[in-house]
Amino acid sequence: MISATDFVHLPYTPDLTEAGILYARRVLPRLRSPSGRGFYDTVGRAVAATALQLAFRRYLSEQGIAFGVQTSVPFLDSDRFDVEFSGRTCELTSFLISRQREIDALAADPGLALRAPALVPADRHAAEEVRGDGLYLFALVSGLVAGGRAGARTATWPGGRTFWMHIMSPAWMRPQTWAPLGPLALKADSSDTVSLELSGQDGSGTHLDLVVELPPSQRVEVNAPFHTLSHLHANARPDGRVGIHAPSRGQTYLIGPGDWHDAWLHGKDICLLGWITLEQFRMRARLIPEGRRVFQFSKTKTKNLAVDVSSLKPVRQLLERVRDGTVGRGRHKS
Repeated sequence: MISATDFVHLPYTPDLTEAGILYARRVLPRLRSPSGRGFYDTVGRAVAATALQLAFRRYLSEQGIAFGVQTSVPFLDSDRFDVEFSGRTCELTSFLISRQREIDALAADPGLALRAPALVPADRHAAEEVRGDGLYLFALVSGLVAGGRAGARTATWPGGRTFWMHIMSPAWMRPQTWAPLGPLALKADSSDTVSLELSGQDGSGTHLDLVVELPPSQRVEVNAPFHTLSHLHANARPDGRVGIHAPSRGQTYLIGPGDWHDAWLHGKDICLLGWITLEQFRMRARLIPEGRRVFQFSKTKTKNLAVDVSSLKPVRQLLERVRDGTVGRGRHKS
């Protein structure tokens, strides 16, 4: 059993969000998410997961803990990342807490997290059968996301940072036919010049970025080898419509001022809750059906397995075992 005093709090610095956004943009076409606004929620979780992953590696280095990185696993597989201790993988599982009321409540009483279930999607856990002596380490990432809101409130948040993006429709992001989009024609009906970054893939599937300056109400044509467009990034939220036309798509794609999303995560805290072996998780976990309200989510979107956070083991204990070499000894060592 653990208590709130066993939690390890890591500082959240802006460079973690920068890295999270950079990587989420690269893997955006591979992220599993429903279309529409739900895709932006997936991006937010990916940014938080990346922030946790980088902060955890930084923490291990500061503590003088030797570790490896599973480079064969994508840096983001949903919210997954593997560190290796003495031959055993440690999979980080993050939960983003982004409501102001919940962030304030956790800051005042971190012990509230002891009531939470430590969740793992059932299908993902089933895939862990082939991985042997792994560990799960659970964490909360607290931070504010402005989303589609603009104006004074965003400016009052820490640093006033923003990252305005628009995720393209599946026809542009994952086209059924792999072919060049052709010369792109863009126009911004805005009061000021819009600096727009186009992101997608070229013919080889390599990520491609291109920055285009769009003067007010002027048509600009660009000839770049895009085969897909996954998203656009604007230096500031355009106050008018932005249109994109490609010969292979026929109808012009229009983006209104309300179709942009501020993806910047104003991180507050990273809290390492505790850990458990995959074997122990498998023996103790209970099923939480899809659609249930839990501490982390108003409604779960998939079937999960879970143990109580209070039943996890302290992170500092894990690090001591890594130091003395006992974490990797034997299948049943916990």
